[in-house]
Amino acid sequence: MMDPFNRAERWRARAEELRVIAAGLHERDAKAAIRAVADSLDLHARNLEAVAVKFRWGHRPSCRALPAAAD
Repeated sequence: MMDPFNRAERWRARAEELRVIAAGLHERDAKAAIRAVADSLDLHARNLEAVAVKFRWGHRPSCRALPAAAD
């Protein structure tokens, strides 16, 4: 399974590609729509990272000492 942080970077790269495409457009509505999609991809990347952090560090084993075994 691909690392969620790498996946988030891929979404950000796609968003940047869309912004480059939008910069080359002359139609205002099309440019705004493509930029909105790019913003959505960035949001998706942030959410993916937030979930990854929860899964990666949210379920760590407890640091408390284990009870001593009874003799």
